[in-house]
Amino acid sequence: MEMSPQEDMRFFRLPPEDFGTQLWKELRTLRERVYSDRLDLHLHDSAREAEIDRHSYVFGISSHGVLKATIRLTPATAPLLEMRELGVFPQQMTGADDVCEITRFAVGDKGLMYGTAVVHGFATWMLQNTSIKRYYAYCRPRSAQYFVRAFGARVLPVTFGISERGVTDYRIVTGTMADAEGLTRPRAAGLAIDHPGSECGFPCSLPVGR
Repeated sequence: MEMSPQEDMRFFRLPPEDFGTQLWKELRTLRERVYSDRLDLHLHDSAREAEIDRHSYVFGISSHGVLKATIRLTPATAPLLEMRELGVFPQQMTGADDVCEITRFAVGDKGLMYGTAVVHGFATWMLQNTSIKRYYAYCRPRSAQYFVRAFGARVLPVTFGISERGVTDYRIVTGTMADAEGLTRPRAAGLAIDHPGSECGFPCSLPVGR
């Protein structure tokens, strides 16, 4: 299907008071579908997911009213961190108020476009509204290289597995909000972030392309 040179989108942060709403359920449905279809990972523990969400910044991109991408950033000060539970979050960063963990990065169709949009959006929003400057994430090798190429991340010399998932080659990446914002800016030319402090979202438009 052909698309116009510009695609109207909406970048938003889901505030804590909206957890439990229809939009929050749509975010979780997109996560579950993408993780199941692409990673063969089933997110069964809905109570735990909800608890982490409550202490996180949850962002999304919608296009023409349809949710296209979502991502979760959990401050290192939060009571639950997935990487901390796995024993792979850097100990020296535990409780740091300028660090977060990125999880639940889920993008539907046209992944490059919507992935760039949501990363540019959250990096801009976090820099302007929080003290968080650096992130950590764990992912498979292919995704780790995507973080390096697209967002200027660095892969740490650590490999670990999660036996119940049958995965032995998880990698840890780290990067800065400034690099993520700067490196996505050229590809997000036209992404208008007019009200980055808005809790209910703001319109944006991103040129279609890779």
